[in-house]
Amino acid sequence: MVYLYKCSNNTCSFKFVTTNNTFISCPNCCEKVDIVDENYELPVKQYIPFKYDKVQANRSIKKFFEKTLVPITFRKNTNVKDIVQIYLPFFIYDVVVDGELAFNSNDYRYFKDKTYDYKETSSYLVRNNNHLEFNNIMSSSISSLSDSFSKSHFYYDELSYFESVDDILVGLGDLDSESKLGEVQVKCIDASISAVSNRIKHQENVLNNNSINVTSVSIKSILLPFFILNKKYRDKNYMIIVNGQTGKVIFSTDNVIYGIKEVVIFSILLFIV
Repeated sequence: MVYLYKCSNNTCSFKFVTTNNTFISCPNCCEKVDIVDENYELPVKQYIPFKYDKVQANRSIKKFFEKTLVPITFRKNTNVKDIVQIYLPFFIYDVVVDGELAFNSNDYRYFKDKTYDYKETSSYLVRNNNHLEFNNIMSSSISSLSDSFSKSHFYYDELSYFESVDDILVGLGDLDSESKLGEVQVKCIDASISAVSNRIKHQENVLNNNSINVTSVSIKSILLPFFILNKKYRDKNYMIIVNGQTGKVIFSTDNVIYGIKEVVIFSILLFIV
C-alpha cells in the first residue's frame, strides 16, 4: 500500500507518500503528520536516482560542520535513522530568449595641465541582436519548501522512472508550472541583459532599449533526490539539506541564534585566527 501523509501544520501542509505507515513527523517542519489516503497514485514518476545513501550523507554532514563555525550541537554525531531520504518535485524549465538590446556606452579619459583637470567622454550607441538559451532552471513545485533546495545542482543524461514506491519518501507539489513561469521568464531576461552588458568593452553601459522576449519554453516535472536532517537548537528547528546525487551539504549559518557564551568563544577564536 502507498500511504499519503499530510502535515497538520496549516502554514506548512506538506504532503508526501511512502509505503511506510509509521511516520509521525513532517520532514519539512517537524510537526505531526496524518495519513489521509492509503492507496495513492504518484502524479510524477520521472526522477534522478540517488547516488548517496544515508551513511554517506551523514559523513558529508559531519565533514561540513567540521569546517563550519557553528554551536557544538551541530557537530554532535547524528543517528543515521534521523536522516530522511526523500524525492522532492521540481519544475525544470528550458527557456529561449530572442531580441535586440541597445546600450548607451561611455569611455572616460582623465588628464590635466597646470591650470585645469579634464574629463574626456566618448559616447557610443551599441546595438546587439541576441539568441540566448537557458537550460535546466529549477523551481520547486511545493509552496512551503525552503528556497535553499533550489541551490542544488543536478546532472543527468536521461531520467529514470518509478515502478513502485518503497520506503523512500516522495513529496507532492501543490503548485502548477504556470505559477512559476513569469518569475522564471523575468530571471532569464535579466540574465540576458547582464550577460550582454558584460560583453560590451566600454567603461559604462546603460540600457537604452530592451526588445528581447521569451520565444520558447519547455517544462518538465521531475523528482530530485535529497536527504533532510532537522536539528533543534535553542528551541528552534534548523534544516540541513544534502544533495542525494552529489553529496553537497546546503546549510546557512546566517539564521543560527547563538548564546552569549558561544558568541564570546567564537569571537576569541576569530581573534586568534
